[in-house]
Amino acid sequence: MNRTPPSAGSFSVRLQKSIESAKGPRKDDIYVISNALWFEMIRSELGLPSAYAVEHHLEPHAIHPKGDGTVKHDCNWAKYAIGDRGPRNARVEKVEIEVPGTTRLLKHPLWDILRKPSLSALETEIWIRTLDGDIQAILLRKNEQRNQNVMARGPVVTKVQLDMLMRRAGLDALAALVILVRKATRLGQSEMALKICDHIYQVLLITCLLPPFRLLVREIFDCFQRRVFSGIQHNDVGIDVAAFDCKAFVVLLDFAVRHTRNKQQLGNLKKDLARICCELFKVRNIHVNFAVAAPHVNVAMRTCRFSNDLENADLNRAWGIRKILGLTIEKLPFSHQKMRQSLAAEKPLEIPFGSGGVGVLYLHRQSIRYLP
Repeated sequence: MNRTPPSAGSFSVRLQKSIESAKGPRKDDIYVISNALWFEMIRSELGLPSAYAVEHHLEPHAIHPKGDGTVKHDCNWAKYAIGDRGPRNARVEKVEIEVPGTTRLLKHPLWDILRKPSLSALETEIWIRTLDGDIQAILLRKNEQRNQNVMARGPVVTKVQLDMLMRRAGLDALAALVILVRKATRLGQSEMALKICDHIYQVLLITCLLPPFRLLVREIFDCFQRRVFSGIQHNDVGIDVAAFDCKAFVVLLDFAVRHTRNKQQLGNLKKDLARICCELFKVRNIHVNFAVAAPHVNVAMRTCRFSNDLENADLNRAWGIRKILGLTIEKLPFSHQKMRQSLAAEKPLEIPFGSGGVGVLYLHRQSIRYLP
């Protein structure tokens, strides 16, 4: 079967139009994204090339010739593909039998959690109970349940818990992290909230390595920017994903993962993916950490708080990107002056990417973007 996804260019344009037109209380950007993800999971799991093919597979009796020689079929499937319309419960239940897991994706708690700019203590507890058992166990650790007063005074989450959530990258982990951000904000822990957002950024990168999320990378990151990142800052520093092409960084991380798999002769199991990424994100892999670090900016000026910090972070990121791609052999970041000179003399680079050369990474100094 043809497992090639729909044309990413035209799809993105149509999806963006759906998002821009979704202004109602019941139809917003999350409505569009969740419905489009639901369809893309169905399409990718079935290995079909289009909305028509999905409909023909799932509902063959609904497609039949008309008297004028044309074919009658349900145009809703094409609207599901770009999130312009959501399926009714009867159809969702029918599809779940054929493609298990699609209902959970469509109706995942994350979507409603993202819609809530704040959560009370009671709401926090209720939403945690809707998540996977492993995630609940991480958030509601026994040693923290003994004394709620200690929890209120101390950090809302530990580094160990954040690392455990990252190893379980996916919608449940993202929901848990957003809950923690809301809690940290409610308790006035702005530094912790920003730290959690850094982890959300990394978990998003890992999650978007796989279908159905990979086709909607830019839309998903933009949604988190609007719903989460834009409301968090510490000492005037926040995250702005608009500063970079997040699709390019997903492609870059995918390249690093594939290199690690080949080097260590690891399999392609999905459960290995998060573990490999977590290994790549460890301090010893400083080039990966520099390359895919969350973009910190000054919230008011959209630049880093100190110009030197911005320049150094950009130079480190540029070195990390080129290190991953094998464009430099330096084992450690060389002097920033030498890096500046190297970038100044470097012409824009076009690097073919993907199977069969599908897609190109464009590098120009500190910037990087991806075009299919």
